Amino acid sequence: MVFLIAQAVPAAIANPTPPLWRVASKAGYFVGWIGVIGGTVLFLLVLRPLISRASAADRAVLERRFAQLLAASGAVFLVALYFQIAGVITRSKGAAKAHITYGQALNPATIWRYVSGPGVVTGIQYGLWVLAAIVLMLLWTRRFRAQLTWVASVALAITLVSHQITLFTTPSMSLDDAVDMAANHVHVIAVSVWMGGVAGLA
Repeated sequence: MVFLIAQAVPAAIANPTPPLWRVASKAGYFVGWIGVIGGTVLFLLVLRPLISRASAADRAVLERRFAQLLAASGAVFLVALYFQIAGVITRSKGAAKAHITYGQALNPATIWRYVSGPGVVTGIQYGLWVLAAIVLMLLWTRRFRAQLTWVASVALAITLVSHQITLFTTPSMSLDDAVDMAANHVHVIAVSVWMGGVAGLA
């Protein structure tokens, strides 16, 4: 039966090509995730112990370079979040099933109406991610660069806590759905740590 249905559905309908805005916004979002999570984990678990045993001159250079890398990751993440939440709004379906184009969703007023109304949980989640990005961007200043470990720890904690919000705000979730969502969260974090760690070392 499934085979017959699959034959009857044209390939273009069964596997529609996503619009460019969706591909670009999603890719930018994951690049930001990889930079923030992978970069902070790399520093805290790998580079920090090594740097502590380096000479004062080498430690200063490595900390400055990695602080700049984390600050840049925060900036990329901040920009990516704006375009990604517009994509979330475009794909969402309100009570009236009103269609919102991606161009309309990029309007700050549209974003505010969404996060202050039907998308309040999404607004909280993205707001925390914005906060984490801003915390990392503080590393462009010497004052906060001297607190690199503290800044990286705070940004990582905010990012991870915010990512788990959807685990506790989805009503009537079955055990299978909960396990599937938890596994998806672990998968995304693991990939971010791996790819961000490799990129940071490079």
